[in-house]
Amino acid sequence: MPRLSLFLLLCAASAWAGPIADQRAEDLALSLPRVQRQLAALKDEAGKIGDMNRRDEALSLLDRPRLRVLERRRFDEWALLARLKSERLLAPDVTSLLPKDPPMAFVAAPGSVWGGHHSYPGGLLDHELFNTRAAVALAGVYRSTYGLRLDTDMLRSVEIMHDVAKTATLHWKGDGSLPRSEPAVAGTPLHHILAISEAILRGWPPSWVVALASCHSPPRPGPNLKALIGYLKAGAIVAGAPYEKAGLNSTGLKLAIKPPIEAFVAHLADHDYVLTESSIKAVERTLPLRMMAGGSADYWDRDRKLAQEGDLPLYQKLPAAPASFGAL
Repeated sequence: MPRLSLFLLLCAASAWAGPIADQRAEDLALSLPRVQRQLAALKDEAGKIGDMNRRDEALSLLDRPRLRVLERRRFDEWALLARLKSERLLAPDVTSLLPKDPPMAFVAAPGSVWGGHHSYPGGLLDHELFNTRAAVALAGVYRSTYGLRLDTDMLRSVEIMHDVAKTATLHWKGDGSLPRSEPAVAGTPLHHILAISEAILRGWPPSWVVALASCHSPPRPGPNLKALIGYLKAGAIVAGAPYEKAGLNSTGLKLAIKPPIEAFVAHLADHDYVLTESSIKAVERTLPLRMMAGGSADYWDRDRKLAQEGDLPLYQKLPAAPASFGAL
């Protein structure tokens, strides 16, 4: 291919990335009956939140989220980066933190990075619906077994909010692929810290913030609790809020509140990825790859197939031979 034609092709692919590719992912997702059913089901779960303000909040997140934490870009982001680095919560080589492009529609977002769990349009929807139902179901088990009445408003709000920032950190590329990683803050992907900050900025009670942060690490004494405190500390810094708003003491060195049981339940419910990290890799090896002019890959057919059926049903249909699972 002549150099000029290749250059123009690359320019066109670049122009197609970001918001335009996000819109293509949204259109793809909304064209599929399965995705429409999943969205209706998650909105139904959000509608069961008893507190009117929290219910409206959750439903708005399931549309096109407006994240207050992204407005922190109006302030001195370099000062924010410096603060996180001074607290040893950010790698020295990270030079940018808050995403520049606006969030995509919730229905368009993937559940993870490229090749990770639910990495297709509508994947975030599948992931959040499973987690929400799992959390509520676990609350029922704790009630039937121990006689506990857990706060299902908290659990539903936490599970819907906890990954919503992926709408801003995992934008689609022009070829239908995704970023392969996110910046790590306090040892966890950026979207998690942004969600904690968002909850703080929205005035969530500290116990709810702790439950949200616990999705990635429970308040279990030892390394888990140390990691959790780091998440909460980073979330408060990004939000520009006192540590107490995140459930920490004034120095940010320890929890200032008793962790609610819901924090442990939220953590347990956020484990669908254990299965789906494996299933999607096995399924992807069976999908044909389409090539564009110039020899680069076009992954939109792959995205449509996964969004249309979900990788777990496709995985269940794979042959039982060990080769179908591969070296996972």
